[in-house]
Amino acid sequence: MTSVAFRSPVRLYRAVALDGDDDMPTDITRDRALLSMTSPLGADVLIPTAVRAEEALSTPFTCTVDLVSARDHIDPTDLLHQPACVVLTLSECPPRYLHGLVREFASTGALARAMFGYRLEIVPALWFLRQTEDCRIFENKSTKDIIQTILSEHGIRFAFRVGDTPPRPLTVQYNETDLNFIMRLMEEEGWFYLFRHEQASHTLIITESNTSFTKVPDGTVTLRPGSGRMNLSEWHEGRATAHGKVTLADYDPEKPATTLSGETSTTVRTAGSAQRDPFRWPARTVTSDRIQQRTRQRIEAAEAEAALAHGAGFNPGFFAGGRIQVSDQPNAKPREFLLHSVTHEASDGTWCNDPTPPAYANTFCAFPGNLPWRPAQTTPRPRMEGLHSALVIGPDGEEIHTDELGRVKLRFRWDHRKDATASGLWVRVMQAWSGANAGWTFIPRVGTEVGVSFLDGDPDRPIVVGQIHNGEQHPPWPLPDQKTRSGLRTRSTPGGGEQNCSEFWFDDKAGSELVCLHAERDLKVEVENDVTHEITKNRKAIIAQGNDTVTVQQGSRTVDVPMGDHTIKSDQGNITVQTNQGNIAIKTALGAVTIEAMQSITLKVGESTITLDQTGVTIKGIQVQIEGQAMASVKAPLTQIDAEGMLKASGGIMMLN
Repeated sequence: MTSVAFRSPVRLYRAVALDGDDDMPTDITRDRALLSMTSPLGADVLIPTAVRAEEALSTPFTCTVDLVSARDHIDPTDLLHQPACVVLTLSECPPRYLHGLVREFASTGALARAMFGYRLEIVPALWFLRQTEDCRIFENKSTKDIIQTILSEHGIRFAFRVGDTPPRPLTVQYNETDLNFIMRLMEEEGWFYLFRHEQASHTLIITESNTSFTKVPDGTVTLRPGSGRMNLSEWHEGRATAHGKVTLADYDPEKPATTLSGETSTTVRTAGSAQRDPFRWPARTVTSDRIQQRTRQRIEAAEAEAALAHGAGFNPGFFAGGRIQVSDQPNAKPREFLLHSVTHEASDGTWCNDPTPPAYANTFCAFPGNLPWRPAQTTPRPRMEGLHSALVIGPDGEEIHTDELGRVKLRFRWDHRKDATASGLWVRVMQAWSGANAGWTFIPRVGTEVGVSFLDGDPDRPIVVGQIHNGEQHPPWPLPDQKTRSGLRTRSTPGGGEQNCSEFWFDDKAGSELVCLHAERDLKVEVENDVTHEITKNRKAIIAQGNDTVTVQQGSRTVDVPMGDHTIKSDQGNITVQTNQGNIAIKTALGAVTIEAMQSITLKVGESTITLDQTGVTIKGIQVQIEGQAMASVKAPLTQIDAEGMLKASGGIMMLN
């Protein structure tokens, strides 16, 4: 805890003892006190003797108080996280309250005249948010909604003076204190905060406009000698270098062809500003209007910080977020400045009849009233390092849950929201290859563990980069028994079991190498040009049940067996060879053609037939001609020739036996 710069209690009460009066003061006069304090211990138990208070825009204030008490022991638990209020009272101005909660309390030792010294620090309720840390996700919530949720969880009094902002699709708090989290959100929006103090409470004001600055009572001050409340003992104005132009850009995966960028130039030119044009990626917003707004906010933050003035004075009414009128000459026209920060220092021994008069002074920073104030983006944003484990989630009974971009919903292991499984967030999935209506797509199934990385390390931009087996979801093949096998296996959905799958795998075991393709139901292969299969040894096709159809819509089909047999066999059923237009030829260059049937063989052309059956050969036709170029012979034990009309036999020589 920082010691107060004015008078410490130890020095004060030793001085009183040296005056020769060792008796305990019996009359503490409130009317003459500059400093007083209320606390849960009651009136006059703790008597403030020195105060140092520091307050600034977008910063939790601190108020360190040196105290004396007649009690030799005070239990810190009676004060810690309890409300307390320091009051600065001057007869010519309203009381100045510094209200907050006690963050620290300590004894500083025994003093003279049976008094004991203590020191405590008062901070706003907001300060304690730096002692809370969380990992959680807000979906489709505006910045205002998110901050309001967190402040309400901690019971903090607050008020918003900001306009509406669009919902943020995803906002992640990851291993951040609640204070850092809401501060970086406010900085992204260009918001800042200040405090309003009353005797029994203090209120956090979150704003985006200079209209929230309020007038300091008797706030017109002049640089001139003396310690009067209307005087400044010091006043220094200056300029600092700032940006010339700010450019922000970003990328929207849903509209990748859209250029998202914006830039804003400063209206306050300083030497060399044209060479100071920062470019920042990403802008962390995906609308052109919002990007342009953020570039303007960054320029405004730089312009106001480059014009800070410093001063010192005696008006306890000064506060961060106040308006003052300053004259750097006694007769000069006052100019408006807005207070960015104020440090108060006061000492008061009147409670103990110390003859040293009470003292008060302050130092402050201010900026011209015509410049809008914006906070610089200084609060660190967590950078998501490495991979994060998450679980793919979806509605009950739905095994694959996705959208038109192939995204899936996730629940991170560190997301401890009770409703995390009910909502989830849509996250893109990295594939081995992608393109315009092309690429590789494997959508992680509900219940799958996935590895998640983050674009640019941004916690608000997760992307699935892989899927991970675990103790419940094992690899597709038993390991290490089948460690030589690689490939992929899918599962039928919905309701598919372990055996309901399609798979394509490779076994690299030496001497037993194998490539396997299994279709759980149908297999369709489409080729728009040629297919060539080269097989060194055997080919075997088994159709367990069903048909085999080969259709050549245009062209020829050739089965060529240069060496070896070609067998077509049907154990049960028919074999049909048919051509609607064209010829059928069976030819063997060397060897014989044998057609064998148990019942019959029939050759048929139109109404003419030749039938071979177990009883003989029957030739039927409108005309039957048998011609032997050398000889034709008909021989049988019984030969019969019947002609229902005319029988004609002719020859050069006819021999009848």
